[in-house]
Amino acid sequence: MSADQSQAGSCYGRRAWARAMIEKAKGHAVPEYGSVDWLRLPDAHPARIAAVVIAAEAWASSGDRLVSDIEREVDQMRRSAKRAEDEAYAASIEAHREKWKHLAGAPDRPQRGDASVPLEEIGRRYRLEVIEGGRGGGAR
Repeated sequence: MSADQSQAGSCYGRRAWARAMIEKAKGHAVPEYGSVDWLRLPDAHPARIAAVVIAAEAWASSGDRLVSDIEREVDQMRRSAKRAEDEAYAASIEAHREKWKHLAGAPDRPQRGDASVPLEEIGRRYRLEVIEGGRGGGAR
């Protein structure tokens, strides 16, 4: 038997025992563990024992789900952080578009540091310098 199977078996055995102890208090009002009404009951009273068992079972059950509860919390935090990151990224894209929208539809201009010369300009310069001998007669 594996440790997980043993733990699952003990969990079900624990719950069965707790249910049996709580059933013994049938017909009695079971006060909240630690309350004034609970303190007034005799130690061996079935309702007092049932209140202790209910409190113990609530504590044990929270331990049974602890790993899955933590995994769920971490997943929710991860999703929330990712959502915030995505929203910030979308906002930065929009801010960038807003900042540069005045250039939308503007003719292409060489960027700073761009040494490329359009092909048409190369042809014009060639005609001026080589064919026409640099006389500045203009393009034909």
